Amino acid sequence: MKNENIDHLKMNYKIEGKGFPIVLIHGLSDDLNYWNVISSKIKNNFKIISLDLRGHGKTDIGETPISIPLFTEDVYNLLDYLNISKCHVIGFSLGGNVAIELALTHPNLVTSLVLISTYVKADKNLKKCFIDLKNALKKGPEEYIDTIMPYVLPKDIIALNKNELDNIKREKSEIFDCENLIKAIEAGETFNREESLENIKCKTLIITSKNDDLTSPELSYNLYEKIPNSKLEILDYGKHNVFIDKNIDYLNGLILEFLLSYKSNE
Repeated sequence: MKNENIDHLKMNYKIEGKGFPIVLIHGLSDDLNYWNVISSKIKNNFKIISLDLRGHGKTDIGETPISIPLFTEDVYNLLDYLNISKCHVIGFSLGGNVAIELALTHPNLVTSLVLISTYVKADKNLKKCFIDLKNALKKGPEEYIDTIMPYVLPKDIIALNKNELDNIKREKSEIFDCENLIKAIEAGETFNREESLENIKCKTLIITSKNDDLTSPELSYNLYEKIPNSKLEILDYGKHNVFIDKNIDYLNGLILEFLLSYKSNE
């Protein structure tokens, strides 16, 4: 793991494996450790670059007002610093917004997209959820975690892993910067690239759960309808976080198959 000054921003990132690059972009209030679920089979075939977005994990917040284009330029600057001119991009939730923006603003950089539990324009339900999350953050990190948890994980996972989740809650409460997370939510609230989706020409795999109450399957279907060369995978199990339990092996296999389809051309 490295923490370096890149275009005046101290960024935290990690590189694993060798081969054609894949960039992993986490979601709101996560960090690069979210991607520990990515299997060794993927890491054995590709160079994996994961990073902490601005104001998340160990990356500084900086002084420029947070926006999806700003997150995107941070990612682009990191890749430029690493001399990466082409890559696959996988984005979860907020990271999916950034992945979409990256594909639109730097189309020659993005070889393929994997968009997980994300959207291009918030609907009424998501806007209401954002308001609830911001109000929870104003009360403190523990209130925020209690509010977002039922959106992220199914009831059975929460019940079976109560002690572990309580420990995570305590750890996260010590490091969360509520003010920065509110700014990130506000960036997601105003994100809207719906009219530009037809300009994404790379192959795109869109993944969602039919039980996602945060970014509903309808939002993923909207991406599927408007991105020309896209495929939609709707899972029966999971909530906003689809990388759980029995889904993990399946999703790793699905993503690996999608990425390997390019290998002969790289």
